[in-house]
Amino acid sequence: MRKALLRSPVGILGLGWLLVLGLGSWAYAQNDDLIFVDQRKAEASLAKAVEPAALGEYAKASGRVEAVCQQYPDYAPAWLTLGELRLKLQEWEPAVKAFENSIRRHQRLSIKAYHGLAQAAMQMGDYESVLKHCVEVPTFRLASEGQLRDLALWRKQAQWAMEAMKRPEPFDLQAAPSSLLGDGASYLPCLCRNGTQIVFTRRGTEGEDFYESQLIDSSWQQAHALESPLNSDLDEGGCWLSPDGKMIWFTGCYRDGGLGSCDLYYSIRKDGRWQNAVWAGSVINSTGWDAQPTLSSDGLTLYFASTRQGGLGGSDLWVSYGKVDSTDWPLDTLGNPEPMPWWQWKAMEPDKLLWTEPVPLGPALNTAYNENSPYLHPNGRDLYFASAGREGMGNMDLYRARKKTGPVASDTIGWSADFLRLRNLGVPVVLWHEPVNLGYPLNTHADEMGFVLEANGNSAWMSRPYQGRIALHRLGLTKSALPLMDPEVPVLAQIPDTIAGPKVDREWILRDIYFEVNASTPLPDSRESLLQLAAWIKKNPELRIEIQGHTDNTGNLEKNRMLSQQRADAVLRSLLGQGCAAGQLSAVGYGSSRPIAGNNSAEGRALNRRTQIKILP
Repeated sequence: MRKALLRSPVGILGLGWLLVLGLGSWAYAQNDDLIFVDQRKAEASLAKAVEPAALGEYAKASGRVEAVCQQYPDYAPAWLTLGELRLKLQEWEPAVKAFENSIRRHQRLSIKAYHGLAQAAMQMGDYESVLKHCVEVPTFRLASEGQLRDLALWRKQAQWAMEAMKRPEPFDLQAAPSSLLGDGASYLPCLCRNGTQIVFTRRGTEGEDFYESQLIDSSWQQAHALESPLNSDLDEGGCWLSPDGKMIWFTGCYRDGGLGSCDLYYSIRKDGRWQNAVWAGSVINSTGWDAQPTLSSDGLTLYFASTRQGGLGGSDLWVSYGKVDSTDWPLDTLGNPEPMPWWQWKAMEPDKLLWTEPVPLGPALNTAYNENSPYLHPNGRDLYFASAGREGMGNMDLYRARKKTGPVASDTIGWSADFLRLRNLGVPVVLWHEPVNLGYPLNTHADEMGFVLEANGNSAWMSRPYQGRIALHRLGLTKSALPLMDPEVPVLAQIPDTIAGPKVDREWILRDIYFEVNASTPLPDSRESLLQLAAWIKKNPELRIEIQGHTDNTGNLEKNRMLSQQRADAVLRSLLGQGCAAGQLSAVGYGSSRPIAGNNSAEGRALNRRTQIKILP
């Protein structure tokens, strides 16, 4: 006898496919024993049973297909279809049993059975089974590139995860208080005002809306829904708040005038209320899904997730650069532009905000799978995001990518015409180091996403599964997950190892600050350094900075302390005069109490006479 011939799939929704096994009503099992099946009746029964899936009624279809499996227990296509329906319903263990039944009855029926087994095992975090199923896959002539890519990725992720679980990171992770969680799912948080105000997305029976809460006396107040125009009777979710809490960028879905399923909008808070939502425009938005924005502290670099054309697959991370038409920008009494964010300019109009055509961040960050929920730390150099396509625990894991520093040679970006175009427009081209997985158990086999940091950089918020739903969590970070706190200012120098011990983190010497002997007024040659420091401080309004004055040990100790205090106060006044916020800054004179070199030489005393800054926790 000859083996049955395979015919094309019938194609019920692409969920399961009905395989017609030849001309007779029999087929071979994998052990070459004949199994007799009433082929036409089994095929007709399966086609009828799977019909509800066309209407999205997967549970009904699953029950009916299961009945077909019981009636024709040796009909492998029915078990394969049942397995795919179980995957749709996220019933992982029943899916495994259905796929195993399909393989037992026809080992080479379809790669879908092996693909489904590995997928279900990944969803359960059963990494040993993932490796087992990936190894056992026979060769299938009709296997798609996507199926083979999935199996290769899951195998790599399972190997990485098993090693990571041997070296867990000591994260302090806690679910948010009930005042924030409520009854529905809560996710995609954004913070402002030094971490004392939170806006997040909550999904209930009416869809997705924004909720807000304040931290008062160390307790989060009961979260309340934001008013219109941010919330609507449609879906909203995924936002970014300016550090001062006066501007929000957010995702709005299916709104009038939008281009795609979801678009980006922004709103400005005046007199305690959010103003009309402004559509970010046709340059930023597309006919795809554009969502989950994050911006630099000055509001002029925008990162977001999008399914628009030109990406690598799924949702990718994109960037656009903005500028403001500052015609008629207000001037101070000296004729200099007033130092303020663009969203605080009273004459600001939407058409004064101009953007470059968005470009994907490229294969250094994006993959053929989903990347979403980007978050740019105020340092402008650390980008946190979620990805399903990299080494990790499986599904969406959290990663940190860090900007490369130094000039970018044109030959290093030859793969990206988009970045070459930006370069020709005079926009600085940014490249990234390989993203770092934030580790286990922060990441698990489930979905983790929506990562944002508090101002001190030591703690963060994220969303992950909790008691059968997605919920906000707060966590303390390990060293490997921390952002860079080094100021990106050329006039700052790292303090070397001191005579008292190793160098201190988060403290830097301010170069080129000059005073006359026993004087406290910075000399004119100090102006450039103070300008650069002020510009950096204004770009990072959530940081609290201590300005320190230090002297050598020559002369009276108390006079040295007073002089160092006066010099620190003088630097503070200069920074305030350039528009830095008073609440960010403090000044302390330490005199000669904190030397970084010996005072027994002229060189050592020169090093000890210094002005420096410290980022406070």
